[in-house]
Amino acid sequence: MNQHYSHALFVSLTGNGCGAVFEDSKNLHSAGNPNEMQVYPAGKALTLIARPAPGSVFKGWGGAIGSRNHSVSFVMNDDLILTADFALKSYGIVANCSGPGEGSITYEPEETQYLHGTIVKVIATPAQGSDFTGWSGDLNEREATCLVVMDEDKAFNANFACLNDRENLVSTDPNENSGLITESEEETLKVAHTLPAPRGDLVAQDETHMSNEESAPNSFEQSPLQSDATRSAVPAMDSLSNMQQRVVDHGDGTVTDLQTGLMWMRCAEGQGWTKTGCVGRPRLFYSD
Repeated sequence: MNQHYSHALFVSLTGNGCGAVFEDSKNLHSAGNPNEMQVYPAGKALTLIARPAPGSVFKGWGGAIGSRNHSVSFVMNDDLILTADFALKSYGIVANCSGPGEGSITYEPEETQYLHGTIVKVIATPAQGSDFTGWSGDLNEREATCLVVMDEDKAFNANFACLNDRENLVSTDPNENSGLITESEEETLKVAHTLPAPRGDLVAQDETHMSNEESAPNSFEQSPLQSDATRSAVPAMDSLSNMQQRVVDHGDGTVTDLQTGLMWMRCAEGQGWTKTGCVGRPRLFYSD
């Protein structure tokens, strides 16, 4: 016959995860409750429940009882030592390069699996002749270098566009609905973005000059580059030579109108400027 009238129960937490051990609704042991020993009368029936914290998993019981079940039941017929093992969850990253351009993706640190809460630096590097345009999927950012907090499995794409391959940027088929720039559209953009936009007072002042100089051989009205689509975007000027004296080319894709003090871009938003002209795809903006 057992001569002890009470027994001690020692519970401790192990592993790199977080969690708690409960007897019914009573918290026996957790990170915020360091009291590991409980005393019970001999013959007391107990049920303990292990509950992992978010980002952790329960691995099993150790010590006097071995089980992988979250709850265990036993009778206090002796002093017992138990351990509850919790581990951090681990997650993976699946990332791909997409788009007409080329590039690569690197990680810091570079692992096959990352523990819950790990911060990973993700870097997209475009290849020569390509440009990084943004992330998609679980990572919705524009910057090439981003920090990712691992709280679940991640899947995303690094999108790259061709920068210098003008054959991929210009379509010769005007009926092709591919989102590329047609040759006529590229010529329109080149003229419209090379010149400053019209200002109302200048148009009013120059209406007389324009009407008188419609037959002038060197007037802008006679320029073979100008079409009906771009004529409205061109300021009223006496001639191309006057326009060239009026603006200052900064060599970086921008010009300044000396008369108005305004700065203009040669290319559409989203394009880049080279000595041969505008490259890249114009960025589209939508309104609700």
